[in-house]
Amino acid sequence: MMFEPHEETAQTQVRAELTTLRLQVKAKDIYQNHIAVVRNFRWFVRHAHAVALPQE
Repeated sequence: MMFEPHEETAQTQVRAELTTLRLQVKAKDIYQNHIAVVRNFRWFVRHAHAVALPQE
């Protein structure tokens, strides 16, 4: 998604929404070992200092 300079507020708002997402993957490898990976999307606000992040 591309934003024009005057749409910076919309871009900040989209980034703030993305930070609330969390990805959780559970799987088994070929040897039946369980694999669990959890990642958050706080990466999207790495440059936005004015965004209040929810506590985990």
